[in-house]
Amino acid sequence: MLAWEETQFYYWLGQTFSSVDGVFVDLGCFVGGSTARFAGGIQDAGHASVVHAFDRFTVNEKIKKAVLYESGIAPFEGRDMLPLSKDLLAPFADHVVHHQGDITEAQWNGAPIDVLAHDASKSRKSMDAQAEIFWPYFRTGRTIMVQQDYLHTVQPWIPVQMELWADHFEPLAFIRGSSLAFLCTKTPAASVLEERRVANLDHADQVSLIKKARDRMAAFGKPVAKKLDIATQLLEENPGVEQPWKLKRAKNAA
Repeated sequence: MLAWEETQFYYWLGQTFSSVDGVFVDLGCFVGGSTARFAGGIQDAGHASVVHAFDRFTVNEKIKKAVLYESGIAPFEGRDMLPLSKDLLAPFADHVVHHQGDITEAQWNGAPIDVLAHDASKSRKSMDAQAEIFWPYFRTGRTIMVQQDYLHTVQPWIPVQMELWADHFEPLAFIRGSSLAFLCTKTPAASVLEERRVANLDHADQVSLIKKARDRMAAFGKPVAKKLDIATQLLEENPGVEQPWKLKRAKNAA
């Protein structure tokens, strides 16, 4: 589900930002494709960093057939995907810790986080909850955060969130696909996280923030601007809609 450039970027992050005691967090890793790239980079660098992989690790029959079986995974019974993920990630077992369950109810162990990848921001409330659980453990001037669905136009609340936190995160890179990477320039305080929930913003404020995001990301060129234009229109035309699949396509959208 990742573009080739995204897989290479994740591997590079693992290779470059791992250390003796480094910590990576992979939120919404599905069966572990992104986790494998992080762990592969860490392993090839000869470091001891660990990737904490969070997901429900469940799958329905439709996704099994369309994604897993089409990729060569042998058919299996039931919805539990954790054994499959552990099997696929066995070559990197020393660098991976699985956490199965609802990420919005997860508990973090308090370790400082060096790299975090978001791929589970499927609603405003879930995105806010994940930020409150993990962001207080970011390192000022060091932690890299990847918003893997920043340019996935049916999740317009992601650029809204990042613009709401523009004073804490500096955009670093656009990775072809949907990803933008950010540097944490100031560790978010737990008290501020509770105050700055995207779910608490009214529709007009959300639209204003996504338009600011579009202007701030202009340096990344037309592909990013085009995606943000579509996301902005979707947000404008669908006030109050929470589920990505319920957002109506913007008129004249490519």
